[in-house]
Amino acid sequence: MAYSVTQTQFQSRRSVCHYGELCDDDKVVLSWVYDCGKKAFVKQIPNNRDLDFVFVSHLDADHVNSIVDLKIGKNTQICIPYIPASLFLLLIILYSGRYSSQGLSFIHGVYISLRNRWRERRDTDNDIDIPDGFFENYFADLIFKSEAVYVDNISVVSSESSQISLNAFIPWEFLVSSYIDPSFMTAISKLVNNICSSGIPLKDWLGSGLRKLKQQYKSINYGVSSCYVNNIISMCVYAGPIDNNTDRNLKKSGWLHTGDSCFHLPNVLSYFLKVFKKYGSRTYVLSLPHHSSEKTNTTAVLSFLCSNFSRAAFVIPYSTAVKHCCHRNYSCNCIYCTENQDVSFVNGQTNAIQTAFPCSKRKCKIF
Repeated sequence: MAYSVTQTQFQSRRSVCHYGELCDDDKVVLSWVYDCGKKAFVKQIPNNRDLDFVFVSHLDADHVNSIVDLKIGKNTQICIPYIPASLFLLLIILYSGRYSSQGLSFIHGVYISLRNRWRERRDTDNDIDIPDGFFENYFADLIFKSEAVYVDNISVVSSESSQISLNAFIPWEFLVSSYIDPSFMTAISKLVNNICSSGIPLKDWLGSGLRKLKQQYKSINYGVSSCYVNNIISMCVYAGPIDNNTDRNLKKSGWLHTGDSCFHLPNVLSYFLKVFKKYGSRTYVLSLPHHSSEKTNTTAVLSFLCSNFSRAAFVIPYSTAVKHCCHRNYSCNCIYCTENQDVSFVNGQTNAIQTAFPCSKRKCKIF
């Protein structure tokens, strides 16, 4: 028995996708994807077997538009974070124009999976009760007239952190976690309750009422203008060996994905550390959120991550679409994942250029 693991992060101008596979004597025994917002990524992922897991950090278009294009079978487990009804509704109203028809078909599947959870958790979440039929005509108009594929095997990760069960003989694990600030949800629920009680159809909110709603949303005093509703919940995933004494090929393969986490919000970063600090000694790669935007990867955030995940190389999804990337003076190593070259690790080793902070946009080695 000889294990090997290959993990690759793909980068486009505004989208990121991660693919991993664990092999036993050259036979794939486990494969997974974390986010997939572009069909070009799908073409680079082996399709000779169904994926075992698909993890979706959040429902922004550049993370979900090509989920349904992946090699998904009846046993593929698609994991999404629990999203309260009011947040889901606001996201649909504000961002529906960004989804492709395939992306909307996935969002429809998410809605079906979440619908019963909303009823179960409405009282404990202090959330709204979306009227029956509120979404149905909307999805019928936008999806069922297209040739989009319907996805129904979606699992909702309902707790704030969960360990994904695997075959006992596979020395690999996934830990997923998401967090949402309760004070923000209270404000969102109040805003969305006005929408539902107005008697105005959803399609009208998507039209003439959209500008008014955006103004109302901006008036919510959450203290941060750079963290949008579509990023408030972003599920982080640790994919790696179950302990430090595992197979030597897997020992340095732990990868921690952060999606578009709003680490510049103290509560979010604090909860992230609470869940994943014990994985610090097993994390050898950490992907920075938000395409490395300086708005969210602040000096304080990067210092915090470097000190708590000192063994990790920081994968920076570098994109010309992002005007400000983090280039600062830290002791950690960084790897730039560009639009022209992906980052791959095989058994914890990579041929990608690693460079220590600091560097400037002009001088940093983009490979």
